[in-house]
Amino acid sequence: MTDGILHLVNSYQWYDMIERGEKLEEYRDISTWEKVISKCHMMIYANGITVPTDVKQICFHRGYTNTTMLRDVEEIYVGKGRPEWGAPNYPVFIIRLKKVRRKRK
Repeated sequence: MTDGILHLVNSYQWYDMIERGEKLEEYRDISTWEKVISKCHMMIYANGITVPTDVKQICFHRGYTNTTMLRDVEEIYVGKGRPEWGAPNYPVFIIRLKKVRRKRK
C-alpha cells in the first residue's frame, strides 16, 4: 500500500459487481490480512467497531489482468458481511465502499 491506496485482486464475479455498483463491500479474512492491515497502521477491534486507517482508496484488480478500478473507502470494520456478496459466515474485515456518483449529461 502506498499513498493511502490498497491494491486488492478480485475474481471476475466480484469485480464486475463492484464496477456495476451492485456490491458495496469487500471482505478480507482477519487471520490472513492482519499483517497487511498492521502495515497500513490499522488497529483491530471486534464487534463491528470501526477500524481507524490511513487507507483512503482501494485499487481493485480484475483477477491477474491489467483491468483495474479505483474506489473510495467509506470505512473499514470487523463484522459479518452479506453472503450474497461473498462474505463467509464468520467475522471478517469489511471494507465499505463509497457509492459512485454518476455524472449527469
